[in-house]
Amino acid sequence: MLGEKKLVNDLNVRTRDRVSVALAFAPLVTLPAAALWPPLLGVGGLAMVLVVTLNAPLFRFFSRERGILFALGVVPLYWVFLLVCGLGFALGVTRHLFAGKARPERPRRENAAGTSRDEG
Repeated sequence: MLGEKKLVNDLNVRTRDRVSVALAFAPLVTLPAAALWPPLLGVGGLAMVLVVTLNAPLFRFFSRERGILFALGVVPLYWVFLLVCGLGFALGVTRHLFAGKARPERPRRENAAGTSRDEG
């Protein structure tokens, strides 16, 4: 995505998934800050409701296949998954922007067959 400079809607990177990742971080910021400004409780709660609503088809699938208790147990695990996805994306972007520029290209060398390959 970074190399092609476009965000495609594919597999686990649909717009709904990107919005879910952003919303998953909202309670981490708003709920602690609600100690200073209580209306933020509503913002954090709304973000939580939106994540569950956006991903309702997935949770309904789990409910059909394994039951309602299983589906309810999936929700907090899915939340962790979204947070890990967000952190992975942030790490990938950071690495792409900073570390990629600092690394020199690997020299290429020919093997016995006369074809080249990356050293490393």
